[in-house]
Amino acid sequence: GRTDKAAAVWEKVLRARPQHAEALEALGLFHANAGRVQEAKDLLAQLERAAPASAGAARLKAALTVGK
Repeated sequence: GRTDKAAAVWEKVLRARPQHAEALEALGLFHANAGRVQEAKDLLAQLERAAPASAGAARLKAALTVGK
């Protein structure tokens, strides 16, 4: 569906710019919502390294907490 296409676009962005905070957050949220918790946690770790004070990291962390 459309979310799969969006995820593919974010993955393409990350191939070009691995530290792209918005792409890390969006793809992390996609994985979290799909129940792929480990993938989302891996992206959260990357996001926290790339942009430690970002609101995106807080949103992704919250999404992972809700999904527990």
